[in-house]
Amino acid sequence: MAGNYLVLGLGRFGAHIARELYQQGAHVLAIDKDPDAVDEIMDQVTRAVTCDADDAEVLQAIGAFDVDIAIVAIARAFDVTVLVTHSLIQHDIKRIVVRVESERQAQAIRALGATDIVFPERDIAASVARRLIYPDLAEEIPLGADFAVMEVPCPPEFAGKTLQELNLRRRYKVNLIAVKRQLEDRDREVVTPAPAPEDPLPAGSKLLLLGTLKKLDWLRKKLKLPLHVREHDEPDEGEEGTRE
Repeated sequence: MAGNYLVLGLGRFGAHIARELYQQGAHVLAIDKDPDAVDEIMDQVTRAVTCDADDAEVLQAIGAFDVDIAIVAIARAFDVTVLVTHSLIQHDIKRIVVRVESERQAQAIRALGATDIVFPERDIAASVARRLIYPDLAEEIPLGADFAVMEVPCPPEFAGKTLQELNLRRRYKVNLIAVKRQLEDRDREVVTPAPAPEDPLPAGSKLLLLGTLKKLDWLRKKLKLPLHVREHDEPDEGEEGTRE
């Protein structure tokens, strides 16, 4: 699932995601206005540049807009986050992931056109709370480096067909582990784990697929499906306020 990524802001969250993307084989352009942050990550990404994230001319010159996905991880500077997100949208970046600190910020960024929102502090707090209340509940299943769960919209060619008809395991080497669908009269989703083989897949639903990274990526490209990125990472406590 490698590709070209832009990471704007190298606080803890931005630096972690830049390193992880690079380790997974992606081409990563990392940007921050703090030269120390750039020097620290220089050898752990494809390219690291010191510049202001809201300087569109400089970003254009260094090829920052020639990426598949952009991650805006600018800490404690929401005005800059808004300007940068708007610039990325204007340059037709199709997928823009934005780090926010509040629901109000999330609403504003979604309205602007960001495709994905990340709440590092909120998500880690929810995860810790679940582990404290349900200590015997496995938070994550160790699938191994080559396996993953991918969430995708139900393709039109799958809608209305049963798992028996689709035979995903034989044809695509992936397993359907759950179906998510939006209730018509409520603003929430219902999850159906382990759907029955004879149940047709609802149009407009989302499918959670388990398989190897190679098979999942092949299937996504074959069906021209967007990839869902889960909104989770480590908390950013202790970040310097001046660092993007």
